Amino acid sequence: MKDGCMILRQSRWKIEEQILLLKRLGMLLDEGYSISDAIGFIQIQLKKDKQNELLESIEKLKNGEKFFKVLEQLQFHSTAVSFVFYGEQNGNLSKSLQTAGLILSEREKRKRKIRTLLTYPIFLLILTGGMFFVISWQLLPQFIQLYHSFQAEPNVLLKSLFWIRVHPLILGTFLLLLFSIIVIAQYCYRMRKTNFEIQTVFGKVPILGNLVQLWNTYYIAYHTSQLLQSGLSLFQSLHFIKDDPKKPYLKEAIEKINDGLLNGDSFSAAVQKIPFWRKELVTVIHHGQLISKLEVELEAYSQFCLETFFEKLEKIIKIMQPLIFGVIAVGIILMYVSIMLPSFQLINYI
Repeated sequence: MKDGCMILRQSRWKIEEQILLLKRLGMLLDEGYSISDAIGFIQIQLKKDKQNELLESIEKLKNGEKFFKVLEQLQFHSTAVSFVFYGEQNGNLSKSLQTAGLILSEREKRKRKIRTLLTYPIFLLILTGGMFFVISWQLLPQFIQLYHSFQAEPNVLLKSLFWIRVHPLILGTFLLLLFSIIVIAQYCYRMRKTNFEIQTVFGKVPILGNLVQLWNTYYIAYHTSQLLQSGLSLFQSLHFIKDDPKKPYLKEAIEKINDGLLNGDSFSAAVQKIPFWRKELVTVIHHGQLISKLEVELEAYSQFCLETFFEKLEKIIKIMQPLIFGVIAVGIILMYVSIMLPSFQLINYI
């Protein structure tokens, strides 16, 4: 019961609060604070329940618990947990905290933009659905009676609408069954496939796949560059990345790279076999090793991937609204046809 209460309390950390905490911690660490002192200072400014949670976190840190584990227990976003995991290893925790805060902030900005763009189309969609309901339940029976009185055969559209009106339970059951089958099939598929295989599939999906590859490439390039800058060798960095707590697919990816190296492949050739990283990563690695500036080029390339990721996401968001308007327009035209077509057909029988 106690654990259940703890989960309820921890779930109150809104994403905006997480972003603020991450950025403030990063700034204070830059000023020379220890992580415990920084948390102790920030908790003074928060509400009582947050103060208690952070005070508990300070005790855990003093007892030797890793900070990424503490954030995980507070149910912080997986991006924050992962970046802190790497930050604690590469010795640049302040940068990792601020980067995680920046990424989450950009993510929330896009989510707000999507909500703003979709508010009016969804309102129109609901209004169109209401009109469709009125037509199906009020006007449709009258048209059917008119057809019967003229001994005429209703068109396919009217027959379909009438069938839906008469058999809503059958249609509802069919849709529920179809939805259940899709959910069960997806669950079974995920159970049978490894995380690596799922990422590979996502990386091949049109439009979405490009975003998946950009994000995954940014993630591996950025964290590898930070670990290299901390003094670890490339192979030590990969060994550490394999233990990423929030990206289990990386373990299999690193194992495949190691297998390739054992089989005599060069490092860039081994990386090329990972399907959900962009092909340019191989060129960046090869060139970086050639001029002995791998960590610099990986960091620069990771920033390019991140910027491209958000640019493409922005384009998709801009396409969504007119696309929904198009769907609504088609629905309105169908309703207009369902009203006017019977009228024109009945005129022929007069």
